[in-house]
Amino acid sequence: MTLKQRLFSNLFSRNMLADFGLRSSETVMKNGRPFFQYRIGDYQEDYYLYFPKEPLEIQYRNEIFNKIREYSGYEVSKYISFHFDAYEDKSEFLEFLKFETEQRAKLVTPKKLSSNLNLVQKWIEEKHKMIDSLEKSELLKDSIGEEDSFHLNHYNDRLDTIFANAEVKFEELNKSHNSGNIQLINTANYTKLIQLLIVLRDLQTAFRKGTTQDHLFKTFSSSDIASMLQQHFSHFQNKKINTVQKEITAVNNDMDYTQDSIKKLNKALIEFFFEK
Repeated sequence: MTLKQRLFSNLFSRNMLADFGLRSSETVMKNGRPFFQYRIGDYQEDYYLYFPKEPLEIQYRNEIFNKIREYSGYEVSKYISFHFDAYEDKSEFLEFLKFETEQRAKLVTPKKLSSNLNLVQKWIEEKHKMIDSLEKSELLKDSIGEEDSFHLNHYNDRLDTIFANAEVKFEELNKSHNSGNIQLINTANYTKLIQLLIVLRDLQTAFRKGTTQDHLFKTFSSSDIASMLQQHFSHFQNKKINTVQKEITAVNNDMDYTQDSIKKLNKALIEFFFEK
Protein backbone atom coordinates (compact mmCIF):
# COMPACT_ATOMS: atom_id res chain seq x y z
CA MET A 1 0.00 0.00 0.00
CA THR A 2 1.37 3.41 -0.96
CA LEU A 3 1.77 6.33 1.46
CA LYS A 4 -1.09 8.15 -0.24
CA GLN A 5 -3.37 5.12 0.25
CA ARG A 6 -2.42 4.96 3.91
CA LEU A 7 -3.17 8.65 4.31
CA PHE A 8 -6.60 8.22 2.72
CA SER A 9 -7.29 5.25 5.00
CA ASN A 10 -7.05 7.53 8.05
CA LEU A 11 -9.84 10.06 8.62
CA PHE A 12 -7.56 12.77 10.06
CA SER A 13 -5.05 12.71 7.22
CA ARG A 14 -7.87 12.28 4.69
CA ASN A 15 -9.40 15.55 5.94
CA MET A 16 -5.99 17.23 5.72
CA LEU A 17 -5.67 16.11 2.09
CA ALA A 18 -9.13 17.48 1.45
CA ASP A 19 -8.02 20.85 2.83
CA PHE A 20 -5.34 20.94 0.13
CA GLY A 21 -7.88 20.25 -2.61
CA LEU A 22 -6.94 16.60 -3.19
CA ARG A 23 -10.46 15.27 -2.79
CA SER A 24 -13.80 16.19 -4.29
CA SER A 25 -17.28 16.06 -2.79
CA GLU A 26 -20.37 18.19 -2.32
CA THR A 27 -19.79 21.92 -2.18
CA VAL A 28 -20.73 24.51 0.38
CA MET A 29 -23.22 26.10 -2.03
CA LYS A 30 -25.50 23.07 -1.74
CA ASN A 31 -27.52 24.67 1.07
CA GLY A 32 -27.67 28.17 -0.39
CA ARG A 33 -25.85 31.42 0.10
CA PRO A 34 -22.79 31.22 2.40
CA PHE A 35 -22.70 33.35 5.53
CA PHE A 36 -19.08 34.38 4.91
CA GLN A 37 -18.33 35.50 1.36
CA TYR A 38 -15.73 33.50 -0.53
CA ARG A 39 -14.03 33.45 -3.89
CA ILE A 40 -12.38 30.82 -6.03
CA GLY A 41 -8.80 31.72 -6.88
CA ASP A 42 -5.44 32.73 -5.44
CA TYR A 43 -5.31 34.04 -1.90
CA GLN A 44 -5.66 37.82 -1.51
CA GLU A 45 -5.00 39.96 1.56
CA ASP A 46 -8.60 41.08 2.11
CA TYR A 47 -11.58 39.85 4.13
CA TYR A 48 -12.87 37.30 1.60
CA LEU A 49 -12.28 33.56 2.05
CA TYR A 50 -10.29 32.02 -0.81
CA PHE A 51 -10.29 28.44 -2.13
CA PRO A 52 -8.62 26.85 -5.17
CA LYS A 53 -12.02 25.31 -6.07
CA GLU A 54 -15.52 25.00 -4.60
CA PRO A 55 -14.87 24.07 -0.94
CA LEU A 56 -16.34 21.27 1.11
CA GLU A 57 -18.59 22.29 4.00
CA ILE A 58 -15.90 21.46 6.59
CA GLN A 59 -13.22 23.33 4.62
CA TYR A 60 -15.47 26.37 4.43
CA ARG A 61 -16.28 26.41 8.14
CA ASN A 62 -12.65 25.81 9.13
CA GLU A 63 -11.42 28.65 6.91
CA ILE A 64 -13.79 31.12 8.62
CA PHE A 65 -11.90 30.58 11.86
CA ASN A 66 -8.46 30.13 10.28
CA LYS A 67 -8.97 33.62 8.85
CA ILE A 68 -9.82 34.96 12.32
CA ARG A 69 -6.33 33.90 13.48
CA GLU A 70 -4.79 36.36 11.01
CA TYR A 71 -6.21 39.35 12.88
CA SER A 72 -6.10 40.87 16.33
CA GLY A 73 -8.20 43.34 18.27
CA TYR A 74 -10.28 45.72 16.16
CA GLU A 75 -9.35 43.91 12.92
CA VAL A 76 -11.41 40.92 14.14
CA SER A 77 -14.47 43.18 14.33
CA LYS A 78 -13.83 44.63 10.87
CA TYR A 79 -13.45 41.15 9.36
CA ILE A 80 -16.71 39.84 10.81
CA SER A 81 -18.60 43.08 10.08
CA PHE A 82 -17.53 42.87 6.43
CA HIS A 83 -19.47 39.61 6.05
CA PHE A 84 -22.28 40.54 8.47
CA ASP A 85 -23.09 43.72 6.54
CA ALA A 86 -23.32 41.77 3.27
CA TYR A 87 -25.69 39.10 4.64
CA GLU A 88 -29.37 39.96 4.39
CA ASP A 89 -30.74 38.05 7.40
CA LYS A 90 -28.74 39.54 10.29
CA SER A 91 -30.31 37.33 12.98
CA GLU A 92 -29.56 34.18 11.00
CA PHE A 93 -25.95 35.26 10.55
CA LEU A 94 -25.58 35.87 14.29
CA GLU A 95 -27.10 32.48 15.17
CA PHE A 96 -24.75 30.71 12.77
CA LEU A 97 -21.69 32.52 14.12
CA LYS A 98 -22.80 32.06 17.75
CA PHE A 99 -23.10 28.27 17.58
CA GLU A 100 -20.00 27.81 15.42
CA THR A 101 -17.96 29.95 17.83
CA GLU A 102 -19.25 28.14 20.91
CA GLN A 103 -18.35 24.81 19.33
CA ARG A 104 -14.81 26.00 18.50
CA ALA A 105 -14.36 27.46 21.98
CA LYS A 106 -14.88 24.00 23.50
CA LEU A 107 -11.94 22.59 21.54
CA VAL A 108 -8.29 22.82 22.52
CA THR A 109 -7.12 25.84 20.52
CA PRO A 110 -3.96 27.99 20.27
CA LYS A 111 -3.85 30.90 22.71
CA LYS A 112 -4.34 33.59 20.07
CA LEU A 113 -7.35 31.85 18.49
CA SER A 114 -8.91 31.29 21.92
CA SER A 115 -8.54 35.02 22.69
CA ASN A 116 -10.00 35.97 19.32
CA LEU A 117 -12.97 33.65 19.88
CA ASN A 118 -13.70 35.59 23.06
CA LEU A 119 -13.67 38.79 21.00
CA VAL A 120 -16.07 37.23 18.50
CA GLN A 121 -18.46 36.29 21.30
CA LYS A 122 -18.38 39.87 22.61
CA TRP A 123 -19.03 41.13 19.08
CA ILE A 124 -22.07 38.82 18.79
CA GLU A 125 -23.44 40.00 22.14
CA GLU A 126 -23.17 43.65 21.11
CA LYS A 127 -24.84 43.02 17.75
CA HIS A 128 -27.68 41.15 19.47
CA LYS A 129 -28.19 44.11 21.82
CA MET A 130 -28.24 46.48 18.86
CA ILE A 131 -30.84 44.43 16.97
CA ASP A 132 -32.99 43.88 20.08
CA SER A 133 -33.00 47.60 20.80
CA LEU A 134 -34.00 48.46 17.25
CA GLU A 135 -36.74 45.82 17.17
CA LYS A 136 -38.24 47.01 20.47
CA SER A 137 -38.32 50.55 19.11
CA GLU A 138 -39.87 49.27 15.86
CA LEU A 139 -37.12 51.06 13.99
CA LEU A 140 -36.63 48.14 11.62
CA LYS A 141 -40.07 48.55 10.02
CA ASP A 142 -39.09 51.49 7.86
CA SER A 143 -35.93 52.79 6.29
CA ILE A 144 -33.28 53.97 8.70
CA GLY A 145 -33.94 57.50 9.92
CA GLU A 146 -32.01 59.95 12.05
CA GLU A 147 -32.93 58.26 15.32
CA ASP A 148 -31.92 54.85 13.91
CA SER A 149 -28.60 56.28 12.80
CA PHE A 150 -28.06 57.57 16.32
CA HIS A 151 -28.61 54.08 17.77
CA LEU A 152 -26.41 52.42 15.17
CA ASN A 153 -23.62 54.93 15.72
CA HIS A 154 -23.96 54.49 19.47
CA TYR A 155 -23.48 50.73 19.30
CA ASN A 156 -20.77 50.96 16.67
CA ASP A 157 -18.90 53.36 18.95
CA ARG A 158 -19.23 50.84 21.77
CA LEU A 159 -17.85 48.09 19.55
CA ASP A 160 -14.97 50.28 18.42
CA THR A 161 -14.06 51.04 22.03
CA ILE A 162 -14.22 47.37 23.08
CA PHE A 163 -12.02 46.17 20.25
CA ALA A 164 -9.60 49.10 20.45
CA ASN A 165 -9.03 48.35 24.15
CA ALA A 166 -8.65 44.66 23.38
CA GLU A 167 -6.10 45.39 20.68
CA VAL A 168 -3.97 47.35 23.17
CA LYS A 169 -4.10 44.45 25.62
CA PHE A 170 -3.12 41.96 22.94
CA GLU A 171 -0.18 44.12 21.91
CA GLU A 172 0.98 44.18 25.52
CA LEU A 173 0.66 40.40 25.72
CA ASN A 174 2.60 39.96 22.51
CA LYS A 175 5.41 42.16 23.80
CA SER A 176 5.75 39.96 26.88
CA HIS A 177 5.70 36.75 24.86
CA ASN A 178 9.12 35.15 24.52
CA SER A 179 9.54 34.06 20.92
CA GLY A 180 12.37 31.84 19.76
CA ASN A 181 15.30 32.76 17.56
CA ILE A 182 16.06 29.46 15.82
CA GLN A 183 18.15 29.78 12.63
CA LEU A 184 19.29 27.20 10.11
CA ILE A 185 22.88 27.33 8.91
CA ASN A 186 21.79 26.71 5.34
CA THR A 187 18.69 28.76 4.49
CA ALA A 188 17.99 26.45 1.54
CA ASN A 189 16.94 23.82 4.09
CA TYR A 190 13.82 25.72 5.20
CA THR A 191 11.80 23.91 2.54
CA LYS A 192 13.04 20.55 3.84
CA LEU A 193 12.20 21.68 7.37
CA ILE A 194 8.62 22.32 6.30
CA GLN A 195 8.53 18.92 4.56
CA LEU A 196 9.72 17.29 7.79
CA LEU A 197 6.95 18.97 9.78
CA ILE A 198 4.35 17.92 7.20
CA VAL A 199 5.52 14.29 7.41
CA LEU A 200 5.36 14.50 11.22
CA ARG A 201 1.88 16.02 11.02
CA ASP A 202 0.57 13.05 8.99
CA LEU A 203 2.64 10.34 10.70
CA GLN A 204 0.79 7.10 11.45
CA THR A 205 1.47 3.41 11.50
CA ALA A 206 1.04 1.32 8.36
CA PHE A 207 -2.44 -0.06 7.78
CA ARG A 208 -2.91 -3.67 8.90
CA LYS A 209 -6.21 -5.48 8.55
CA GLY A 210 -7.92 -6.04 11.87
CA THR A 211 -5.85 -3.44 13.76
CA THR A 212 -6.24 0.22 14.57
CA GLN A 213 -3.68 2.63 13.18
CA ASP A 214 -1.67 4.65 15.68
CA HIS A 215 -1.07 8.36 15.14
CA LEU A 216 1.69 10.54 16.51
CA PHE A 217 -0.46 13.62 17.17
CA LYS A 218 -3.99 13.93 18.46
CA THR A 219 -4.27 17.35 16.79
CA PHE A 220 -1.71 19.02 14.54
CA SER A 221 -2.64 21.17 11.54
CA SER A 222 -0.93 23.29 8.92
CA SER A 223 -2.00 26.35 10.92
CA ASP A 224 -0.06 24.98 13.91
CA ILE A 225 3.01 24.51 11.71
CA ALA A 226 2.72 28.11 10.48
CA SER A 227 2.37 29.43 14.04
CA MET A 228 5.38 27.39 15.21
CA LEU A 229 7.58 28.64 12.36
CA GLN A 230 6.54 32.27 12.76
CA GLN A 231 7.04 32.35 16.51
CA HIS A 232 10.28 30.43 16.84
CA PHE A 233 12.25 30.68 13.58
CA SER A 234 13.77 34.08 12.77
CA HIS A 235 13.44 33.38 9.02
CA PHE A 236 9.63 33.56 9.33
CA GLN A 237 9.16 36.12 12.12
CA ASN A 238 8.83 39.15 9.84
CA LYS A 239 6.23 37.42 7.67
CA LYS A 240 2.47 37.50 8.19
CA ILE A 241 0.93 34.24 9.36
CA ASN A 242 -1.09 33.87 6.14
CA THR A 243 2.13 34.27 4.11
CA VAL A 244 3.74 31.44 6.08
CA GLN A 245 0.61 29.32 5.55
CA LYS A 246 0.83 29.91 1.80
CA GLU A 247 4.47 28.73 1.81
CA ILE A 248 3.46 25.56 3.68
CA THR A 249 0.66 24.90 1.18
CA ALA A 250 3.06 25.37 -1.75
CA VAL A 251 5.60 22.97 -0.24
CA ASN A 252 2.87 20.42 0.50
CA ASN A 253 1.53 20.59 -3.06
CA ASP A 254 5.03 20.07 -4.50
CA MET A 255 5.90 17.15 -2.21
CA ASP A 256 6.36 13.82 -3.98
CA TYR A 257 5.39 11.13 -1.49
CA THR A 258 6.92 8.47 -3.74
CA GLN A 259 10.34 10.12 -3.58
CA ASP A 260 12.90 7.83 -1.91
CA SER A 261 14.01 10.41 0.65
CA ILE A 262 10.42 11.08 1.76
CA LYS A 263 9.59 7.36 1.88
CA LYS A 264 12.74 6.62 3.91
CA LEU A 265 12.02 9.53 6.25
CA ASN A 266 8.45 8.37 6.83
CA LYS A 267 9.62 4.76 7.44
CA ALA A 268 12.35 5.85 9.85
CA LEU A 269 9.96 8.03 11.85
CA ILE A 270 7.40 5.21 12.08
CA GLU A 271 10.12 2.88 13.40
CA PHE A 272 11.36 5.52 15.84
CA PHE A 273 7.98 6.44 17.33
CA PHE A 274 5.93 3.26 17.04
CA GLU A 275 8.22 0.24 17.06
CA LYS A 276 9.65 -0.97 20.37
